[in-house]
Parts: sequence; structure tokens; C-alpha cells
Amino acid sequence: AEALGGAQRHPLMLVETAGGALSPGPSGSLQADIYAPLTTPISVDVGGGARTPAAVQLVGRSVLVGDGRLGGISVTLSALEALERRGYDVGAVVLIEEAGSDNVNSEFLREYLHLRAASDYGSGHPDAAARTTADAVVALGPHPPEGPLLEWFEEHKAQFGDVLRAVGCAAP
Repeated sequence: AEALGGAQRHPLMLVETAGGALSPGPSGSLQADIYAPLTTPISVDVGGGARTPAAVQLVGRSVLVGDGRLGGISVTLSALEALERRGYDVGAVVLIEEAGSDNVNSEFLREYLHLRAASDYGSGHPDAAARTTADAVVALGPHPPEGPLLEWFEEHKAQFGDVLRAVGCAAP
């Protein structure tokens, strides 16, 4: 919480997959289908006792790690649509951009997703802003080829904060 300016944190579950949303898992099923049960909200009693019931919702919005390279826009949008069709609530898209890319992929995705939300809901509709991931398309610079990542994480602290806020793990 201190790293995000004292913001209250909510549970965060990280699930790393290999390949892509539509890559097969060990069973032969697509990864997006294997992990779909994780999109169902789960409330867990955190021991508030009979007087003060307290529950925490363990499942929130998802983060899609897209492709910041050439051809990455198509791959990222395909994965996003596949996840949304399966009920995932994607709150943020993170791209690790290549050196010298000028964040072209993230800028295009941000603009495209704004336009998509406006056409889905109408530009004045209150859900247009709430349902778009466009405000949380985050571009990160290339990670160092080797060695500790602490400096890289520190350089991108604001972007990581944006992602956490977009998925409800930090106060807005």
C-alpha cells in the first residue's frame, strides 16, 4: 500500500500461462477455457465473526499482457476478444514495447479501444468509460536483458500503479 501512496489494496491473484490465450494446455483444452472458472467471483469469509461478517471477493478484473512487437496489435486484439467472449473482465492491457518503438502498439490500442467502447455504448453512455480497457493500456519499456529487475520496476512504478488501479487492487 505504501508504494501506491497508502492506497488500500485488494486481493490479487497472478496466473502465468505459456503461449497465448488460445494456446492448448496439457489437457489439450485452450488456456482461456482452462482458466475461465477463475473469472467467477468467489467470496471468502475472512473471519469477521458473527458480529462483523467480512468477505473478500477473490476474483476481479484480468490483465492481458499483449505483444509490443511488430504484428502484436493483431495478436493482442485477438487474445482480448477471445478472453472477453469467454467472460473475462479485462481491466488492463500491458505491452512490453521494443526499444525505439515509440509505443506505437499501445497508442493504437488505446485509441481503438476508446472508439470501440464509444460505439458499443454511445459516447455519452456512463458505461463507455467504465467498460473500456483503453485507459489502462500500459506501455513498459524493454526489460533489461539480464541482471536484477529492481531498477526497471522502479522506472515503471507509475505504470504498475495504473494497472493495479485498473483491476481494483489499489484505490483510484
